[in-house]
Amino acid sequence: MKITKISISLLILISLAVNGFAQKMVKLDQPVNDGSGNFAKKVLNLFDAAPGNAARQKAMEPFVIGFYGWKALAITRLNVGKIEAAHLSFSRIALSFYDDELGPTLKAIEARPTSPTDWRDVPVEEKNAIQKYVVQKYGGKYSGLADLFSDKLDVKIDRVAEWKYDLGAGLGELAGNVTIWYQFPNYPKFDQNIAEGLGRLDKTVADAPAGTSAVLLANIKKLSAFSAKTKFTAAEKTQVGELIRETLFSTLSFADAAVSANTTPPPPRAQPAPAPLPQAPARSAATIFESGKSLAEKGDDRRAISEFTEALRLDPQNGLIYFYRALSYTRIGETDKAIGDYDTAIMLKTSLSQAYYNRGTLYLNKKIYMSASADFDRSIALDKTSYKTFYNRGLAQYNLFNYDRAAADFTEAIRLNSNHTNSFIMRSRIFCKQGLIISAIRDQEQAIKLGATLTKGCE
Repeated sequence: MKITKISISLLILISLAVNGFAQKMVKLDQPVNDGSGNFAKKVLNLFDAAPGNAARQKAMEPFVIGFYGWKALAITRLNVGKIEAAHLSFSRIALSFYDDELGPTLKAIEARPTSPTDWRDVPVEEKNAIQKYVVQKYGGKYSGLADLFSDKLDVKIDRVAEWKYDLGAGLGELAGNVTIWYQFPNYPKFDQNIAEGLGRLDKTVADAPAGTSAVLLANIKKLSAFSAKTKFTAAEKTQVGELIRETLFSTLSFADAAVSANTTPPPPRAQPAPAPLPQAPARSAATIFESGKSLAEKGDDRRAISEFTEALRLDPQNGLIYFYRALSYTRIGETDKAIGDYDTAIMLKTSLSQAYYNRGTLYLNKKIYMSASADFDRSIALDKTSYKTFYNRGLAQYNLFNYDRAAADFTEAIRLNSNHTNSFIMRSRIFCKQGLIISAIRDQEQAIKLGATLTKGCE
């Protein structure tokens, strides 16, 4: 792709626009600067015709696509105003260096808002286009799933590229949430969401490949140190933005390492071949899968995961194995890996209603409420008999402040299970917010009859 100086000018104009919007804001918090605009300029420099730049471009691709793709995905989960649109412009231009497939979609989203507080809905089809690009196309590319689904027999995964993409995805989702942080100055749950995103970076450090820049790892650790927070001051928010900027710029070490790696090391001295060991009888994927299920039933989920992984090596398109491995990952607290396995199980059309429900529950626990609600929508479309699905969708809608929709879901959960105490309690809370005191007390009395301990009335 030919990159022109027009791209640089666009980035500068967007940066000025964001600053101008921020100065005009009165009631909202000051937006946090994550440095993604200036970082995009640094990436653009790699497309000059300088020696070694081809290797630098390739080395940075997984991280750049992971970061800007997941940032766009996180921003478009909620409504988009002019500030969010400016950040989507950063993502659009940076992604276009490698693949401009999302260009028209992001440009359409950017064009709608007319002011910082003119927040516009993002249509489902546009969200799906971003999801497909980020998760399926490039997540699949770097995890090897794309090759598996194209029936390639010899799938070789570049673990370093996969790690760079995962780092970019984690940092990008965090940066997307930081971008919209100014909208939630007094909402502790959003601070908790940021803290959880910071905490997930710890796993990235633990999985870092050999030779990763010590400065980069140190910056990631500085960021993850904030994960213990439950409430951030304005100064701490600014500091998080500064640390994201430092971490972003330290990923340019990938480009430097790519050029250094061109020096060919001397071949290793030949060693005598070891004597062959006796081979155990080969096990089939089905046998290993059953062994994994048996281990999981006994509560030994870590060994079960090892068996499921081996079964998938032999039968990589078996969605049921992904589904069961997701269950085990969930039980040991590996939520993101469980979500990844449910993604694949759903792509393979396996146990769809339950897979959507399970993934939605994980998103709900992670406080990613729009994704949770969307998964419960899909589960309900396939099975309208589960009161738990309606109740959980109600919780997601409640946390999105869609109280009428939440009340309707709690009502349906009660219709399906008239003894579900929590549905009465949650519906009573909505009635209180709506000023329907008598209805709220009636639900509270029913919850008390079912064994709940609570005080009647609305505060």
